[in-house]
Amino acid sequence: MTDISRQIGNYIFNYRAAAIIEYLRKILFVTVPNADFWFIPGGRVQSGESTVAALRREMQEELGLRVTVGLLRWVIENFFTMNGLKFHELGFYFPVSLPPHPGDVLQDSFYRQLEDEELHFQWFSLNEIQSLDVRPALLKTKLLQPTPTPFEHIIFDTRKNPKLETKNPNNGGKK
Repeated sequence: MTDISRQIGNYIFNYRAAAIIEYLRKILFVTVPNADFWFIPGGRVQSGESTVAALRREMQEELGLRVTVGLLRWVIENFFTMNGLKFHELGFYFPVSLPPHPGDVLQDSFYRQLEDEELHFQWFSLNEIQSLDVRPALLKTKLLQPTPTPFEHIIFDTRKNPKLETKNPNNGGKK
């Protein structure tokens, strides 16, 4: 199977599934060498693969664990520029539960080698998230909501002044 990531016109389109993993009021984030920001673990969906299957596969690859994927929380359409390239990313964000004995994944910080890339994972408290450079940036706000909405469709466009548009199917699409 092939990752759904393609150059389309002036943009690189990515189709991504991401895991919101919370443990003892901390959220798991990951970064890679030469990146000065943190993001939620996950990866690209492959052709012929559902987002849930992609997320299970990515967590097996990245964490070495079989996780339980919860109900979809957010679909984030993220428009951004990185390293001079323009991206249009469609991200599906799910709460994920770890298995009963997740091993070293509960350490405050740990590393994994994935193919040719080293991943640095770290747990951050909700207060610590406020001082992090998190991508997409709106995750800081969304993760701190005391009661998450059942589902939201969010359009986040850093090409303009950071703008947040949300549509919640449970309220008729009103903002």
